[in-house]
Amino acid sequence: MKYRSVLLWGCISAVGFGPAAIAAVGVDSLKNLYGYVTIGVMGICILLSGSLVNGDRLRANYHAEDAEARRKRNGFIGKLLVFASPYALIAAGLYAFA
Repeated sequence: MKYRSVLLWGCISAVGFGPAAIAAVGVDSLKNLYGYVTIGVMGICILLSGSLVNGDRLRANYHAEDAEARRKRNGFIGKLLVFASPYALIAAGLYAFA
């Protein structure tokens, strides 16, 4: 799946998430829900990327993993971040203007 289609699915899900969240919890906590989704996806990306380990473990993991698996993992992480970007933009807009 290309990044453009991932962004499209992210936009569609972010727009569809709004009315469902309003029906479930109301307008007041809508900006919090968008923020939670954004922080959750970014947390998953941080865990998958290995950013929370020290240098020795990062170096050992780098040499234990082949280049193809690393490319796939990094592509998946990038697509997750692109998917979460509409949620982050909506959350930032709601925090700024609501």
